[in-house]
Amino acid sequence: METYNQYTFEPMNVILAKNLVGKQFAGKYIEVKEKSDLIGFKEGDKKIPFYQVKEFKGKDLIGIKYEQLLPYVLPYENAENAFRVISGDFVTTEDGTGIVHTAPTFGADDAMVAKQAVP
Repeated sequence: METYNQYTFEPMNVILAKNLVGKQFAGKYIEVKEKSDLIGFKEGDKKIPFYQVKEFKGKDLIGIKYEQLLPYVLPYENAENAFRVISGDFVTTEDGTGIVHTAPTFGADDAMVAKQAVP
């Protein structure tokens, strides 16, 4: 999705499970059918537009790198393997976004999928 951050109003790209879009974007956001309809948005507008750019299968995202969300926290080891999409069978589309952050140091499931994903 292309949209705007609800706090900073800066443009952003978002990836989330298709069947959770309505849940995540309920209330403050409104879907637009044309990318050009994103352009007129400004802080203070009642609804924040979002536009679906493309659809992917989850398996198609495995291995891609993403922007670090908290730049003041750096990985201790294996920095080249950090900030990339890996697979985990505990991720569902029941709640949330269909994508989860893993922290191998802080959970057994996270540690297991991280260890399996190391080339």
